[in-house]
Amino acid sequence: MKTTENLASTLVNAITVDARKRAKIGSSRDWTQAIWDSLKNLAEERNLTIYPKEGPYKGEYHLDFTLWEEGFGPIVGVESQWLHWRQKDPLDSVGWAFDKLQGIKCDLKVFIFDWDGLNAKLPAKIVRRLRDSMCEYQMNSLSEHYLLIWFSGSDSEVFEWRPIRTGKHSPREVTFSPWKK
Repeated sequence: MKTTENLASTLVNAITVDARKRAKIGSSRDWTQAIWDSLKNLAEERNLTIYPKEGPYKGEYHLDFTLWEEGFGPIVGVESQWLHWRQKDPLDSVGWAFDKLQGIKCDLKVFIFDWDGLNAKLPAKIVRRLRDSMCEYQMNSLSEHYLLIWFSGSDSEVFEWRPIRTGKHSPREVTFSPWKK
């Protein structure tokens, strides 16, 4: 299995720098395509396979994107949620997308989303929704590393969380901390 520490740092850079250069701010399809392009480049550099192979919206299974190591399985799962404000319940649409990460076993789980008001602190209502979801999840594993990549316009912030044990966690044990490169 490839080390996910170095992969996490490279992946954050690919999404927050490379994908941003490729995407047109405001178009969810352009952002999704830009992320797939960046992840495809990363997969080729690391001798990984990206799914879906032909591009976004072309056969995704459960998550938007998965990076797969032959002979091992999925090592990175990526889910994104754009244009949440178009939904009846914007918070629920973000939470629903995040919840899909729990349905796949892989070491690095990446959630990319947009939300107004970037200020280096995740909005409390998003923290509560994601934390509540993590506290209910029975399958947390010590090998997992969650990354939240939050976009607001052309800016971004990255947060992370790692389970402290296998299984359920209490709310105070689920703390999304600012990413330390």
